[in-house]
Amino acid sequence: MKYGFIGVGNMGKALASCVRKNVKKEDLLISELNIQKTKEISLELDCTSSNNKEIVQKCDLIFIGVKPQNIKELLNQLSEDLINRKKNNNRFILCSMAAGVSIKKINEYINDTCPTIRIMPNLAVSVGQGMILVSKNEDVFDDEIINFCKILDKAGELDIVEEEMIDKAQAVTGCAPAYVSIFIESMCDGLVHCGVRRDKALQYTLQTILGTANYIKETNTHPAILKDRVCSPQGTTIEGVVTLEDGAFRSSVINAIINSYNKNKNM
Repeated sequence: MKYGFIGVGNMGKALASCVRKNVKKEDLLISELNIQKTKEISLELDCTSSNNKEIVQKCDLIFIGVKPQNIKELLNQLSEDLINRKKNNNRFILCSMAAGVSIKKINEYINDTCPTIRIMPNLAVSVGQGMILVSKNEDVFDDEIINFCKILDKAGELDIVEEEMIDKAQAVTGCAPAYVSIFIESMCDGLVHCGVRRDKALQYTLQTILGTANYIKETNTHPAILKDRVCSPQGTTIEGVVTLEDGAFRSSVINAIINSYNKNKNM
């Protein structure tokens, strides 16, 4: 099989890098609007520099990595070649990672139905720790979706869901890396204010967050139970928890998720 990426920005490049770990150089083709950028990224990923037309005509799995506002124009341009492949029984699968763009819309932009997968990854795929939600239409066979997940197994965890779940969960899987980054930066600032060096503050904060997340995941402990275990009566931790509650920490996080979902729904 051959795999093609049309659009290798931050997310497309990260996913292409994961696919490259499972396929040969000549079986991974990438294309960017800027030809020089395409060549540079192909050298970096050790894959094949290509163009949109070649990818659409040759690749079995075609990843669309352009921004949501550009996907309609791109698919309109590709539609003739895609429709011809379908007429000639030259099977292919289209995979979109555009936030807020449904499988139905993707097929409308092509002016035909075709095997289509929609994913919502996050940037942690670049270090093999991503969370990718996967949905498909009825034209994608069960064995094809299984193979799709295998080809991306170096990216992190994948979960096959109904498409409506993508639009809901992306408020965390897609957006929360920004929220977590703000949380990390804020904790580091607090430690720096207390007299800890910035590099040490980041080290301590990152390991604490990683350790806590892994503990909850590995032990299947409810976050509330872990919080209660750490909070001693009249202790330092409960003092900090009260401070967070005074600042409406929980409701701010909840509203951030809800507002992100609503924004995505209305795009």
